[in-house]
Amino acid sequence: IRRKMRRAQGAGAYLRVITAEDDIQTEVDRFLELMQKSTFEKGAWLTEARAAVFHEVAAAALEAGTLQMLFFVVNDYPAAALFNFDYEGRIWVYNSGLDPEAFGHLSAGVVLSSWAIEKAVEDGRQVFDFLRGNETYKYRFGAVDTTIHRIQIGRGS
Repeated sequence: IRRKMRRAQGAGAYLRVITAEDDIQTEVDRFLELMQKSTFEKGAWLTEARAAVFHEVAAAALEAGTLQMLFFVVNDYPAAALFNFDYEGRIWVYNSGLDPEAFGHLSAGVVLSSWAIEKAVEDGRQVFDFLRGNETYKYRFGAVDTTIHRIQIGRGS
């Protein structure tokens, strides 16, 4: 991973952190464009209604101070992005986007995740949670499975 990070930095890639000074709606559009390009499944899942939810959630989370949106940028082009929540000492990775055609040789997704983890440590976060899903890349970063319970409570329970 360190070699990939050095290669990306040598090519001029850098981490862009979205802040309250940025136009959040424009940044969400950039994120959604990368999400759409990521995989066929993500592109098919991302309907207009779901895109609208991302815009609403991002605005609310930014206002609450819990949004963490990060971009891997090279040659002024955002090639990968993470849509995270920063809450109670944890980073919660909600979703990601990646242009697989752009700068694939720089391993944009892996490097962005590495930078995000480094940032979490620098910012004093205790946990970096990839959330559910058994994608291989998560385990390369040391992810450990945890049990998720669903409890349904109804009247008369």
